[in-house]
This record gives sequence, C-alpha cells and structure tokens, in this order.
Amino acid sequence: MVEATQLAVKLAEATKIVGTLAVELFLDKEGNLLVNESAPRVHNSGHLSIEACYT
Repeated sequence: MVEATQLAVKLAEATKIVGTLAVELFLDKEGNLLVNESAPRVHNSGHLSIEACYT
C-alpha cells in the first residue's frame, strides 16, 4: 500500500495535477506495480456510452 501511494504521489507531482487524480495500478507476477491509467476525476465517473445520452 505504501509503494502504491508513493507511485501515485510521484505521478501527481510529475503532472502538476491539482485536485483529484485517480490512478489505476496493476501488480505483475514479479510484484512490480504498473500504472495502467490515470484520470483527473474520481475513477469511473462520467463513463457513459452513446446509448446513455440523449444528445
């Protein structure tokens, strides 16, 4: 957990993000943490399909 937090903070500092940053990580078979994606919002908020929106 500490390593994941440090990695996320390093990413936030490198991108100079202000506010919320969601960071999705993978753990490989060797125990390495890999950043899969990051987003300047709470994860999975605003993921809407074409069918979900009238306009």
